[in-house]
This record gives sequence, C-alpha cells and structure tokens, in this order.
Amino acid sequence: MSADNYFSISPGIIIALWRILSLTARYEQLSVKSVVEITQNSGLFGGKVPAKNALKFGQIYNFIEIQSGSIYLTEHCKEEFIDLCNDDEPNTPVFRAILSHIISNNNYHWLMFFNEDSDIFRTAIPQDWIDLLENAGLFSFDNDDVIEWWETVLKKYENFTESKKKEIGDIGEKLTYEYELNRLITDKIKKPKFYVKWASRFSDEFGYDILSLRGNLLKGKYKIKDQIQIEVKATVVRDTATFRFRVSRNEWNVASNRLSTYFFFCWTGVSLEHQNASDGPYIISAKSLEKHLPTDKSEICEWTECRFVLDLTKYGIKPILPSNYTDY
Repeated sequence: MSADNYFSISPGIIIALWRILSLTARYEQLSVKSVVEITQNSGLFGGKVPAKNALKFGQIYNFIEIQSGSIYLTEHCKEEFIDLCNDDEPNTPVFRAILSHIISNNNYHWLMFFNEDSDIFRTAIPQDWIDLLENAGLFSFDNDDVIEWWETVLKKYENFTESKKKEIGDIGEKLTYEYELNRLITDKIKKPKFYVKWASRFSDEFGYDILSLRGNLLKGKYKIKDQIQIEVKATVVRDTATFRFRVSRNEWNVASNRLSTYFFFCWTGVSLEHQNASDGPYIISAKSLEKHLPTDKSEICEWTECRFVLDLTKYGIKPILPSNYTDY
C-alpha cells in the first residue's frame, strides 16, 4: 500500500523523513517517542513538523523499521540513502533520492506524460507532486543532472509497471480459474478440476490462460461439456465504460482458429492488496471481435499487437452466479 492511501505527500514530510533518518543513523536504538519529539522540536519550517506522518511514510517505503519501540534503518536505506543524510541541513540529493524511490515503486500514471517542456508536463501532474518536484529542482530540464534523474526514474518505472501488470494479470487469472470451477459446480458438473485447467501456469505458448467447459452459460447450440479457451484481461481501473485491453498476434492466431470456443474474460478494479476485483467477469467472444482486428497489407510489415477500448456493459455478457458457492 502506498503512502498516498494515508496522507498527501508533501515537501514537509520529505524533510521530516530526512531528519528522522539522520537522527537514526547518528544515534543507535532511539525510541520512536524520542525521534518524533526531536524532529518536531527541530525548528524546521519555523512551525509544526509532520514527524508522525514522516515516520509512517518511512515504514511504508522501507526506509525504517520499528522493533520494540525503537527505530532502525533498513538495509536498503543504509545502502541507498544514509550517506546523503549526513549534512546538518536537508539537501537536494536527499530530496531527489527519496522521490526517486517513491516514484519507482508506485503506479503514477502521470509519468506517461513526461515532457521536457515543463509547462506541458505540469498539466498532467497533481498539485502535491508539482510542489515536490519544484522543491527538488526537477523541472530544470536544462540541467544534465535533472535529465539523468528523469531517465533513471522512467526506466525504473517501466520495469515496475511491467512487474505490476503481471501481478494484476495473475490475480485476474486466479479469479477466472476459481470462477470457472464454481460455475461448473453450479451446473452440476462433477469433479470440475478435471476440466478447468490453468494453462498459462504451464506455458505461455498456448495462447490462452484457462481451459474450461461451456456449461449452461455458454452452451448455445453446443454441448455443455464442449471445451472453451479463455484469455483473461484485468485492470486496476474501475471504469467499465472504456475498458482497455491489448490482444497480441499470438493470442489472436490461436483465437482465430477457435472463434466459436475462444472467450475473453474481463475484470475491473483489481486490488493487489486484497487479491480481488470490484467487477467481473464480463465475457466477450472472440467471434464478436473478429471484424475489428487489423489485417496485414504488406509482405514486409505485419501487426503484432492491437488495443481494444470497449464498453463492457454493452459489449460483454455479465453472468450472475449464486453467492453460496460450494467447495470444489
């Protein structure tokens, strides 16, 4: 969970955190109470110092840990930050190092709109982050060290985003796997684990995530035990009216050979913390998307990925199952 869930990040919190790290590095086994009192009475800002919020902030982002009422620096903090905190006054390198760590470990969508024209970039950034970046001098794009800082942060952000995408996808697949088991139980199909397989756990080469059966919901003119293939699409965004997902060429190659049996299961509002989703699954057949897929128009160029933007409430079916699922 990010600190944003507790309070707005501010320059005051960053500076108070610097003070806490500096004290903890200088004096061993300081009590939480002592550190908070010293920081609050430090005279920083000439007013009230947000020491308690900074303390919580430091725990959330793995700068410090508390054991038996005393504060300790984490190994990560000792390696990355503490050499920057030896000055008597907070400095720009400290500020930038702390901000880099925060940004690299959060899914801040405004990073997508990075632009070296600060006036353009500011329009995409929340005001609290504008204040933070200004205090760290990170809008001075004529300085090489600022450009280097942003390049490092954006690279870390891309790596972080990719890892989070996988986590979100894994939750969507787990929800789909459990959903299918329960759906077949509701249809009175015995031993559903014989039929529901989490294919992507074995290999990514299948071109789908879950193997299941039609059941009553997707029977149509077919048999209840006919196989279906499911590709899972999941997002943390709760909006179902403009649901965005990507289809790879490999996925569609598989889907196009199984148009009547291939389905997309879509989940919105995925929570990494609670391992659930606020809504879903919305079920979309591959056949209904066929006419929207691009076609290659040249021997030297072919599409590899395309993006859909759909209103799930209009495009997909949303099945409702009994809440009293039995054990499978």
